Amino acid sequence: MNSNLVKDKIFNEYYKLFEFVQRYDEYFLRTKTWSVTAGSAGLALGFKDSNIYILLASGLLAICFWIIEVYFKVIQDSHIKTLNDIEILLKNEDIP
Repeated sequence: MNSNLVKDKIFNEYYKLFEFVQRYDEYFLRTKTWSVTAGSAGLALGFKDSNIYILLASGLLAICFWIIEVYFKVIQDSHIKTLNDIEILLKNEDIP
């Protein structure tokens, strides 16, 4: 395969991954917004009705949002590692 064609494909992959990593900030913000909204509503309802089960459900919901955020962070870190590997590859002049 032509060296320039391979380099172009690597650059395309790099830019696609870069755009994808940049979008994670929006995902994190959206997840935190929903977490605060749902948690606050659950706490308010639980205290208003003095219902321990609603308070426990709010806590469980907060844990679920935290797990989702950690999951997205692990994926983001994986993509960042791939971006770093591609950068190292592109710095190397001996691309087949």
